[in-house]
Amino acid sequence: MPRKSKTGYKFLDTYVDRHGKQRVYFNRRGQERKPLPAPIGSPAFLKAYEAALRRAPDAQRRQAERATARALNSEPRIGVYLLLLDGQIVYVGSSLDVPKRIATHRTNGRAFDKAYCIGTTLSERVVLERALIAAIQPTQNRYGVKTRTPNFLQDTPNFLPVP
Repeated sequence: MPRKSKTGYKFLDTYVDRHGKQRVYFNRRGQERKPLPAPIGSPAFLKAYEAALRRAPDAQRRQAERATARALNSEPRIGVYLLLLDGQIVYVGSSLDVPKRIATHRTNGRAFDKAYCIGTTLSERVVLERALIAAIQPTQNRYGVKTRTPNFLQDTPNFLPVP
């Protein structure tokens, strides 16, 4: 239950300082301690007190700001991305963290100058990537490249079969 000061107002701390001046502070839990103009009951005090009461506690305000920032973040996390070089799609990929994966491509030296992201659900991600690769056939994807499965008997010189 909110505490009331001796003056009848909630969340007030009052005292007289060493110079004989009355000090008044609005002190609500979860909110920064804020000085209010004295004397209590004056028009300036009432205006500042009402503003302090309307103000949300810091923890609630920070949580609301984080939720807004997440909602405004238009860059998808899970999805498919297209890398372009000189206006041509050169690579199609998918990731659970698209911005991080694109940054990895940039540091690894993959040649591209633009990247486009398509946000998808987890189940749609691989299906969309395969469909785009099949339709576009980008030059840097390994679409249609047959990789040879190694034959350990022939490829490893010191490997002898067990009789």
